[in-house]
Amino acid sequence: MAAIEVTADVAIALAMAAFMAVAIYNVLELTVILFSLFKRRSGLYFWSFFLSTWGIFFHTLGFLTSVFGIIESAIGWMTIAVFGWIPMVTGQSLVLYSRLHLVEENPLVLRMVLGMIITNVFVCHIPIIIIAYSGALAADSAPYDAAYVVYEKVQVTLFFMQEVIISGLYVWNVHKSKHVLGFLHGAEFGKTLRHLTVVNVVVILLDVTVLVLEYKGLYNMQNVIKGAVYSVKLKLEFTVLNNLVNLIKGGTTTPSGNTGAVHSQSHRYAAGSADRGEDISLGEAGKSRISTHQRAGSGNGNKGYQRTSEAAADDKAAINKSNESIDAVVIEVEVLPSCSSQDGFARRAF
Repeated sequence: MAAIEVTADVAIALAMAAFMAVAIYNVLELTVILFSLFKRRSGLYFWSFFLSTWGIFFHTLGFLTSVFGIIESAIGWMTIAVFGWIPMVTGQSLVLYSRLHLVEENPLVLRMVLGMIITNVFVCHIPIIIIAYSGALAADSAPYDAAYVVYEKVQVTLFFMQEVIISGLYVWNVHKSKHVLGFLHGAEFGKTLRHLTVVNVVVILLDVTVLVLEYKGLYNMQNVIKGAVYSVKLKLEFTVLNNLVNLIKGGTTTPSGNTGAVHSQSHRYAAGSADRGEDISLGEAGKSRISTHQRAGSGNGNKGYQRTSEAAADDKAAINKSNESIDAVVIEVEVLPSCSSQDGFARRAF
């Protein structure tokens, strides 16, 4: 049997096909995750996740039809790719923004991030689309091709900076609150913090890969790889955001290591606020649970000063018996105002 000669062009085509297959597989997997895990299919988080996922599919499909000559008309494959490109890129930034209020309590910062995302839609998406279609329709496309090469680098760089800023806000705010969350959650918080940091570093490195390919002039490879990169990023971001939500909603361990009424009450509060569509931020959860510890601790301390050694021994025996019914104890938890500016989507998402 004669050996099959694999030329450079064939190798590149096979590599492109592999990246496209990864992107499409991840789209299907993310769709299953989306409709199996989301309890409420509404709100910014759900829809930005959904649109970003299927934006990856159409962006990949558009370039697949171009690279392999399935659609020869530039207008045809370009329309499919553009239809997916906008939700793929901006939708993913909105996924990150939709959970940002959990760690960032400053409404001005949240408005500035949203303003940045909206501004980049007009600065990055619209001009490059106009240039691309003008070049495809013009008799002489040379001037438009030159403009496209320059502006393509501009928009890729701006979108890279946008995602670095949002990812940086997550890491900065969680690290800033590590003492509070470390006290409340111990080893669980340390694991989440490491996961958050590693995921954001990986996401930035994936974006750098796309950026390098763009500046090297490898246009087709950059756009083919971009679909796979964004699908992997979306899976990583979903995992870390879900862990962050569970950490903030989850129970609290008392300094003594017991997870009695405080743990139970924390879950009851999380479940109740989820049903009401309320949001609570990292800072609000921390303040609420610390105030619970302080009230519980100060109450026990005041009683301790009044006890004699004999009474303390009797109380210890009584406490051991009462542990069997500790779930009946209700500790008052201070419910702080919710961050309603996000329209309650975080609580409706799960």
